[in-house]
Amino acid sequence: MTVASRYFERDFLWDFFREEVELMREASFIEEWIEEGIQKGIQKGIQQGLQQGLQQGLQQGLQQGLQQGLQQGLQQGLLKGRREDIMNLLMARFDLSYRQGKALEDRLKAIEDPDRLSDLVILAAQVESVEAFLDQLPPLDKTLS
Repeated sequence: MTVASRYFERDFLWDFFREEVELMREASFIEEWIEEGIQKGIQKGIQQGLQQGLQQGLQQGLQQGLQQGLQQGLQQGLLKGRREDIMNLLMARFDLSYRQGKALEDRLKAIEDPDRLSDLVILAAQVESVEAFLDQLPPLDKTLS
């Protein structure tokens, strides 16, 4: 029938091979072939869907991870820079001992608000002494040390 379809009209072939087509439809091995084909199609579709889903998920996860990492890195860099500005200002203005420098550094590390650190940069330029500056900082929580 397949070879004949190259040379004859479809309607003619259906009429001519009607009996054979009916017999083929009733044959169990044909149904098994069809079922097997359907199952293969389903499995292939599931596999392709999983692969595409995983790939898209990985790409989105990577993009989000990079973006969050970049934002966190920028935030940490900003905080570190402002802490260093405060330390440099106070060291330039006052002769800090190692103990004062260490205490100041520890207390500044506890501050995670960039706006608060900006205010402290200005304060460091204006205070009369290191002690006056330290009085403006929140106390270091000993339970965290």
